[in-house]
Amino acid sequence: MGQLTQTFNAMLDGLRQRDFIRDTFGRYVSPEVARAILESPGGLDFGGEKRDVTVLLSDLRGYSRFAEIGEPSRVVAVLNDYLARMADIISAHGGTVNEFIGDGIFAVFGAPVSHPDHAERAAGAALAMQRALREINAAHQRRELPRFEMGIGINTGEAVLGNIGSEQRAKYAVVGHAVNVAGRVEGCTVGGQIFISAATFERIRDVAEVAVPIPVEVKGLAGTLLLYELRGLGGRFAGRLPEVESRAELQVDVSLPLRAWVIDGKVVSANSVSGVVLRLGTRQLDARMDEPLPPMTNIRLRLNYPGLGYDSGDLYAKALGDDERTGTRLTRIRLTSVDPVDQEILEGFFEGSGCSC
Repeated sequence: MGQLTQTFNAMLDGLRQRDFIRDTFGRYVSPEVARAILESPGGLDFGGEKRDVTVLLSDLRGYSRFAEIGEPSRVVAVLNDYLARMADIISAHGGTVNEFIGDGIFAVFGAPVSHPDHAERAAGAALAMQRALREINAAHQRRELPRFEMGIGINTGEAVLGNIGSEQRAKYAVVGHAVNVAGRVEGCTVGGQIFISAATFERIRDVAEVAVPIPVEVKGLAGTLLLYELRGLGGRFAGRLPEVESRAELQVDVSLPLRAWVIDGKVVSANSVSGVVLRLGTRQLDARMDEPLPPMTNIRLRLNYPGLGYDSGDLYAKALGDDERTGTRLTRIRLTSVDPVDQEILEGFFEGSGCSC
């Protein structure tokens, strides 16, 4: 009886230790990957397999500036709250968080757990993530924290999955063309936007609501990349993007000189392009540029405030394309990062303008 009791206790200790290792390990790689590694005889073997998956990449806009000026513990707490909400949504839709890249998220659907509807799951997760961020921003407003925006890119295709690294340091990785394209798709988004590739759209076209596709040329890819802006989804993972805030859409007529510098990767061009902002919103500008800016170009710009006698700080934005409805070619520019001082100045243009925003 004593030996049986000891054996039983040892078994319980082993089970507790196994669960502890799995749960702790799962906090660093995701529960799905932890189970695949710990419960499979070859889970730690190096090597890979090809599989059809959907990759979701997201990037948080406005957080980097907050991280520069915020108190460290508060900065980390805000980021952890955001990442926890997003990871829960991804997991609820059957996806796996492969990696947190700063404030960015790299998630995969269809691996290591196979789902035939992985593209639909990824699209549903993206819409739910944007809705959750709106709730986070509402809570931030009550706590006097900054408002963030998020861009999400999704692509479907073949990727290589498996353990990479060395005997001392290894990770479960998802690599390949599908991941590279997803990165390019995400890089074309502005805050609040979800872009899906043509490959993903083909998988969900029966249930997806999208805008008119946008052809773009991106570095590292031959040919044109066709992007679809996801607005809503029917079916099992039905949902819609949050309603666009009316204030962000309303504009006032102004005349503000500007200079813009094209950003190529992480490098800011030494040469500037001049223009004049003719319509101003809190998040979008319509400007007459001396030289055209290709759609989806990232730019740094500065506005001149004639009535104040000085220029703005560095504003970061993305050129969305041209608008010729008024007979004059205007470049639509979406602001992606504005410091609090300039945001207050921009909002001041609406005061006394008769705008009901």
